[in-house]
Amino acid sequence: MKYAYNDKISKKANESLKRRVRTLQIRRKMLAVICLIVLSLAILLGSSICAFASAGSKEELHKYYTSMQVESGDTLWDIAEDYVVEGIMSREDFVREVTELNHLSDGQIHSGDYIVITYYAAAEN
Repeated sequence: MKYAYNDKISKKANESLKRRVRTLQIRRKMLAVICLIVLSLAILLGSSICAFASAGSKEELHKYYTSMQVESGDTLWDIAEDYVVEGIMSREDFVREVTELNHLSDGQIHSGDYIVITYYAAAEN
């Protein structure tokens, strides 16, 4: 807000108006600074809470190997669906790894075969 000198009122009234204008400008600036600080703190607090919540929920997983007998109708893709943990390994990677571990050149498994598979779980104590 810009102040213009008013000839129709006294000098004392003009000074009073100037002070009010300056006081109002200072209050607006202070309000803007306070809002900025509150917004910054809210963002910082929110991100800290999210980081803390996600850090506490993640359990360290370890890779293990096991042997299993293939049952009738099983495919590597069906087995992958049971053993793959999202975010650790994709189904495609699981199938590729099991194929390599068991030297399956054609990727085919048969009922009664034993195959080595990988899985992820929390550390065993």
